Amino acid sequence: ARENWWGDSSGPRNETSNSGGLGNSVGDSVLYRPFYTDSAKTVPSTSTISPDSLSSLFTTGAFSVPSSATTGSTPSVTTNEALTINVAVTGGTHSISLPAGTVITKTDGTNLDATALSSSNVSASSLTGLGTGVVADGALQWGIPNIGLTFSTPITLSIFVGTALNGQILNVVRSVDGITWTSDGIEPPKTCTVAAGICAFQATKASTYATTHTPPTPAPTSDGGGGGSSA
Repeated sequence: ARENWWGDSSGPRNETSNSGGLGNSVGDSVLYRPFYTDSAKTVPSTSTISPDSLSSLFTTGAFSVPSSATTGSTPSVTTNEALTINVAVTGGTHSISLPAGTVITKTDGTNLDATALSSSNVSASSLTGLGTGVVADGALQWGIPNIGLTFSTPITLSIFVGTALNGQILNVVRSVDGITWTSDGIEPPKTCTVAAGICAFQATKASTYATTHTPPTPAPTSDGGGGGSSA
């Protein structure tokens, strides 16, 4: 039932997964995403969710796995419509945006457990292994914790770091285990310029991302010396 027009731009009504839908009613077993938001069938739907709604993406059709696989063991997950995941944090919001058609696989080529996909805020002060003098300004987990994932097309991530950093250029790194950090899988320039408190960048690998900077080393100060008076 994907790619249908349901009589209203809000899509079909389903009490569980689309209670705001004003179109025809559908049952819980119907995979209705993506749907068209116009009767001419030119504008596909998009999804904006919070992390606790990730599992619903499989029951609505927004996410799919190959017909021969299960969500618990699959070689890939495909996003069938453009998806944004918003993660609330103090003072702002992190977000992850995946284009329609993005294929998610495990970096080592083995099957993944799609039910383990998650996203959450990570306390910047809890991060280790970034290097001497490096300050973490914000961090976000997206993917499967401790598992390397690859995206077939770059996804866009926005990490809220606070408006006090507006205009600053931050470095972007990622880690699978939360200890070893790399810029591999972060799209060039592998930095961001903070605007409205947000550091936005693109990546093709997961799963924990951090924005960092290294404060300049203070110049050494002199005690002023001063010569003594002669007798």
